[in-house]
Amino acid sequence: MHSRKSFHQAVVALFAVLSFTVFSSAANRVSGANATLDIEPGARSAALGSATMAVDGDYLGLMSNPYQLSNVDYAWASFSHTEYYEDTKYDFASAVIPLGVGQGLGVSFSRFGADDIPYIKEGEPLPEGSDYNTLSIADWVFSVTFGRRLTERLDLGVGFHGLYREMDQTGYGFRGDAGLRYRVLDDFYVSGLLKGWTSSAATWESGEFEYSSPEFYLAASYGIGVPYLYGKLNLYWQGAGLFHQEARDLDFETDKD
Repeated sequence: MHSRKSFHQAVVALFAVLSFTVFSSAANRVSGANATLDIEPGARSAALGSATMAVDGDYLGLMSNPYQLSNVDYAWASFSHTEYYEDTKYDFASAVIPLGVGQGLGVSFSRFGADDIPYIKEGEPLPEGSDYNTLSIADWVFSVTFGRRLTERLDLGVGFHGLYREMDQTGYGFRGDAGLRYRVLDDFYVSGLLKGWTSSAATWESGEFEYSSPEFYLAASYGIGVPYLYGKLNLYWQGAGLFHQEARDLDFETDKD
């Protein structure tokens, strides 16, 4: 009986090793897979240098601040529209629903892309005037986020994001995030976000598979009451990723004499 159990464990271990080997050979590690998920939809957070993790009450920042859903008191809907160069546009919509005291659910939908791009099929002559065929390229993202208050001082947030991509070929992507926020003092918060704890992965129509390893971020916020202005002076800080910094470095080729 003992020998059978050992044999079974050995077979399972061998299968796991082979599966990992096959997966590793078919996957390419890249920097910034599914980078559309990192675009800042909220003007407030973007104006603060994308310090979204430290900003509470901005429900356009559900991608990087899911634990703020632990403070939802009523339903909320948000929408943003941003236009970049060459008619590239980013539309983002989110809805937040309270699920009782200390917890809430958020859903969001976004599209980042460009339309009416002229193109000529291979072998076709140049059209006269502006009579071009056109195409669109876009990333479509759907996200579900959840926030819950674990203790009086500690909040938890998790999010799952799915992505569909239309380019020269179609593709799918996903990413899972998880974060914690701790209230050190009444108006002093420290938070951390593990972005891509599932890894950020994308698969393409050609069969190619790409992924980015998880990354961890830290942030802090502090509010100081200003009685004469009937408000607060808020200080925000958010650091760069702590892992895999070397993967984001750019290599420059220089000519040597």
